[in-house]
Amino acid sequence: MRKRLLLIFCAFLFAIATQATEKNTYLVELDYPNLGKIDFYMTFEMDKDDHSFLAYSNKKTLYRLLPFYQKMYLKLFGKDKKNGAVLRILDGKIKSDSLHGKLISTIGSFNFAASKNIDELRGKLYNKNIELDFTAKKVVEKTKISNYNKLFQNLQHTLRNNIYNPKILNREDWDDFMENLQASLSNATDDLDVLFAFLYHKRNLKTSHVFLSKTDYLKSATTENATIKPNYDFRKIDNSASLLEITAFSLNDKKAISKLVKNCKTPNLIIDLRDCSGGDFSSLLLASHFIEEEKMVGYFLGNKYYKNYGDQLPSEKKIKNITPFTDGTLNDFFTELHDNGILVGKVEPAATSYNGKVFLLTSNKTASAAEPLAFFMKENNLATLVGENTAGAMLSAESFKLENSWFLTLPVANYFTIDNRELEQIGVKPDIETKAENALEKVKYLIK
Repeated sequence: MRKRLLLIFCAFLFAIATQATEKNTYLVELDYPNLGKIDFYMTFEMDKDDHSFLAYSNKKTLYRLLPFYQKMYLKLFGKDKKNGAVLRILDGKIKSDSLHGKLISTIGSFNFAASKNIDELRGKLYNKNIELDFTAKKVVEKTKISNYNKLFQNLQHTLRNNIYNPKILNREDWDDFMENLQASLSNATDDLDVLFAFLYHKRNLKTSHVFLSKTDYLKSATTENATIKPNYDFRKIDNSASLLEITAFSLNDKKAISKLVKNCKTPNLIIDLRDCSGGDFSSLLLASHFIEEEKMVGYFLGNKYYKNYGDQLPSEKKIKNITPFTDGTLNDFFTELHDNGILVGKVEPAATSYNGKVFLLTSNKTASAAEPLAFFMKENNLATLVGENTAGAMLSAESFKLENSWFLTLPVANYFTIDNRELEQIGVKPDIETKAENALEKVKYLIK
């Protein structure tokens, strides 16, 4: 009799619990800048009595990637039991037919707001910098959103056929990356699993410009006639100096920046590249305002060159016999590179030059197309570099379409200075070393 009563009591408690807590899985569709439209699962646990909810993405994502000791630490000392998830919504509140909370992720925190219908959520993720719309539809069970094994095979094939030097894929860092990525993608359930696994395993690669996304973000960033926000800002500090800040080099900004430098009347010009992540070859066109005669800058070596000549660098005679690339579209740049396997850069003096003193600010974020400019200005005594060593991420990249709207960005050319120095993984050392945040004040002090 007691046993029967106990069973009835337990069944009663279970009924109350299930009535109060509703647990559902949703397939979320979110379009995130530079990543594209990603699809992933999130589970929502809603407490009707307490008017609260908890939500989380795949709880196994981190546990599949982390080393054993980190997994154990996460399990033992994690603040909640959903720490294996990349996305979590904590302290969620249910208000009538809407949900509100704070989404915590590896790419930042967002406010979460959604309207709730029977089988669908619609809402926004937002913070002070960005606002994103999303939809989420209820599903009965989780199934693999895509064939991620096939995605890996396509990715591997694309790398072998297009990376600037196929030989680097035999290095230990690349071998580990490909092995770990294959294992992760075989267990992946949704796009979030794939993206996070790629980013996690990529961190040990000694190669820059390797990126996986669901959009061709390089194409949108370099559309020449696009109406986009300028990547520069110019202001006169005082009668002694002007400041030109550049966050990315683009052919769209070439004429405007050239005009600003041409009309600069102060005796000192400070070019701030501390937050410049790169861009296109127009970076070297800026140097044309500071030279009196044409100068060779450096050269790019692509897949065709490495397949024909291996790691042997071109001779000085060979470089002199190549018609240099001085101007043109981005398509012109890549066409010449792929056709010849080598592209030589040269800077010609602008019609009007700047005759004052130039300071160039750098940081460990100064990368890609900004680095040849920094090196050229320093080596030719055209500017004093102040700040930190640059990023050492000087490869030229293109995006290639894979399976199901995935895109792989990979380096198709390596850059060498005219005296055969490589900048990738090395960077450019400033003349005056100081913390990046102090560089501008340091230059103002030097000018005074």
